[in-house]
Amino acid sequence: LELPFEAIVIVRPATLIREEPKLVERISCAVFGVINKARVLMSQEPVKTADVAKVLVTATMGQQYGISIIENETIHERAGYFKA
Repeated sequence: LELPFEAIVIVRPATLIREEPKLVERISCAVFGVINKARVLMSQEPVKTADVAKVLVTATMGQQYGISIIENETIHERAGYFKA
């Protein structure tokens, strides 16, 4: 598949933490919050929508060519830079 873009950034977050969460999202965040205290499923740790947006914008500004896929763990790592 050929797309007419020089650069593409794809983000793959786990459950999104929104300002107005739905019931399923609240349950999911609670369950993964308990599980992640043991650091078992870090790839499924919920992430704030604002953090995903910041990481996506930063990645888009820095990428010139090709396809970049940013997984959930990397989203959390890069979002930490904004909080420091």
